[in-house]
Amino acid sequence: LAGIGTGILFNSNTFCSLANCSTVGATTTATSTARIASILTNVSTSTVASDLLFYTKGSSLGLTEAARLTSRGNLGIGTSTPYHTLTVASSTGPQLALTDGSATANPWTFRSINNNFYLATSSPSTFATSTLAALTIDAGGNILFQGGNVGIGTTSPGSLLSIGNTSGWNFTTATSSSFATGGV
Repeated sequence: LAGIGTGILFNSNTFCSLANCSTVGATTTATSTARIASILTNVSTSTVASDLLFYTKGSSLGLTEAARLTSRGNLGIGTSTPYHTLTVASSTGPQLALTDGSATANPWTFRSINNNFYLATSSPSTFATSTLAALTIDAGGNILFQGGNVGIGTTSPGSLLSIGNTSGWNFTTATSSSFATGGV
């Protein structure tokens, strides 16, 4: 009997407007606005397990599952099947945004889609992600920077790759090594 359980349903009353309250038959209606539910996911006599589900109302279509805490301790936001301690899923936008809380700051957003990872900025007013990611890591492990310069050992890179080390530079691959001091 997996899938059965109990929960708390939150309702809100919709009152008639003053103009139609005097109308004969005017009523107050209730609508479900949120729900917290516990459902059984395994009813074996040796390993009974349950998940805690959180539902919210985003439209007139009814309640939709927004988050789930599984019996394994995994929290899923935007997914009913979290496979990690924290799984944030979205098929339409960034899964995570970091911001300083300012209404005018551009938050940094993280997104994983089609086996690629993207780090980009987002608009503070429309929350739209920029069309170019600042950093992309593709499925092949390639790291792509979009625009700007990369600095190693410097806070002001002056070219695509700037290495600020007074003792020189050293590039090493699996088969060869290169080292120099001074300018290149």
